[in-house]
Amino acid sequence: MRGWYTLVMAKLTNTQKDKLIAAAQNAIHFTVVGTGEFPTDMLRYDICWPASEFNSRLFNQADTRRIELKGLKVPTTGRWASFGWKVVEASA
Repeated sequence: MRGWYTLVMAKLTNTQKDKLIAAAQNAIHFTVVGTGEFPTDMLRYDICWPASEFNSRLFNQADTRRIELKGLKVPTTGRWASFGWKVVEASA
């Protein structure tokens, strides 16, 4: 079975691929701080992803942690707060 990236990219036109790559290169960087279960649904909701492999490994830890993310839109601070997480930094 092919990886999700290969599968998604195979279904996009060249124009869509170019737009996706450009958007990712101009991503908004932000940091969230929280404890307990990481709200993975927020990745979908805010169209974001871990800034590095190191940050993705922090998802499953139980203590308070600071996770750097990249996204295609400004993070929804109120929704993060509803999960007990706080957006502490955001930059374009």
